[in-house]
Amino acid sequence: MSESEKESLIYRLKATPSEGLRKDFVLYWGGLMGAFAHTAFIPLFWWYGYPILAILNIASATAWIVSWKLSHQKRRNFAVNLIAIEASLHATLATIITGQESAFQFYLIPLSCLVLICPDIDRWKAGLLGFIGMALFLSLSAPPSHGWFATTSRIPEAVAIVNMGISVATMAGFAIIIRSMYEAQERDLTWMATRDTLTGLYNRRFTSDYLQQLAERQKRSSFSCCLAIIDIDHFKTINDHYGHDAGDTCLVELARTLTGHFRTSDIVCRWGGEEFVLVFPDASVQQIVPAINVYRQRLHQHPVVHGTLRIPVTLSAGVTALVPGEDFDTAINRADHLLYRAKAAGRDRVFSEPACDDCGLAVGEERIPRRHAGA
Repeated sequence: MSESEKESLIYRLKATPSEGLRKDFVLYWGGLMGAFAHTAFIPLFWWYGYPILAILNIASATAWIVSWKLSHQKRRNFAVNLIAIEASLHATLATIITGQESAFQFYLIPLSCLVLICPDIDRWKAGLLGFIGMALFLSLSAPPSHGWFATTSRIPEAVAIVNMGISVATMAGFAIIIRSMYEAQERDLTWMATRDTLTGLYNRRFTSDYLQQLAERQKRSSFSCCLAIIDIDHFKTINDHYGHDAGDTCLVELARTLTGHFRTSDIVCRWGGEEFVLVFPDASVQQIVPAINVYRQRLHQHPVVHGTLRIPVTLSAGVTALVPGEDFDTAINRADHLLYRAKAAGRDRVFSEPACDDCGLAVGEERIPRRHAGA
């Protein structure tokens, strides 16, 4: 199995947890940007002889700051309603006073989209408000059949281009945000489907799929691979004596140290309860048994710390090769049988198949008698 094939296989199955996006991301930053934009228009309106609009922009900037504070307080419904009312009135008045050529009506398009993607507004209400906003935009953009609009505008053409550019850029920003939120939700769902909630390790479902794909690849191109089942010794006693919180701490600590001890290409999985399954692509039993023994010996020297408690933890393991052409369930059952034999032989040891008498043992470990050395 080539390195590129292995990376491709792991990439398709691995899930990266998303940090998530705040539900009020759009409103939070939109409030700040809206306040800034309205503030920037105050001197422009005053300079070109529209003092009413300049004063109106002061009130508008204040409204956007208030909406930002409401969003910060998680009062999104109030924030959206305030923005919708302010922007609709402002765009309408600015278009009537300065004329259609100023393109202030184009701000109604991103406003309608903002209402539609707000997470805390009912769908029917969001759809109705979005429809009203677009209908208002169309009415303000249609050829005038009455004398409501100013016939000439003192606003430079460049301002109209800026208005349309801001509207288009805002729409593109909304599209990017929606896509990012969708991808983040997809990553979160994948994480929940493939990860153990307590330890963050891969779960049984993910590892079964991964082993199935490894078995299929072995049929096409033979490569070495082995797996191990590791079980915490006397875990029930740990729970009974130290409490279930301490037992959870032991599981989390082993998950952390197992992940750090082996290669990044190896798969560490919480199979169930206090059992862990480790998959080692491109590795033989003779290579993996010494590594597990080293880890096991380190557990002797570093008890798990839970508050003021120091909990001694040992483990037993069964290690076997994934034979090309065989079902992965067969290898799992074989490793489980080896684990059972390690438990029966006194725990705190590793049994393997094929036998691994010359793999080397951690310092201080008692050698397993030959009759127990492997299946």
